[in-house]
Amino acid sequence: MATKKFQDKETAVPEITGYLANAEQYLGAAITTPAEFALPRFTSAYEGMYACVQAVLELHGVRTLEAGRQLAIQRVGADIGLSVEDRK
Repeated sequence: MATKKFQDKETAVPEITGYLANAEQYLGAAITTPAEFALPRFTSAYEGMYACVQAVLELHGVRTLEAGRQLAIQRVGADIGLSVEDRK
């Protein structure tokens, strides 16, 4: 059974703006969280990075279906020229 991983959609500028605003807030949280609180710091950074991924997908008029976060991150990372090492 074939599955569809991505679906075309109309680009929505307000959604892009929202994703980027969320990413900025997550970045602020990651920066201000003390290093000894590694889990919330990592989670904030990860969520911020994923908000950027969502913004890129939205910019290109694409959404994930059954693919999930991992494939979306890999796809956007490859599209913007990040190596596997850069994504670690």
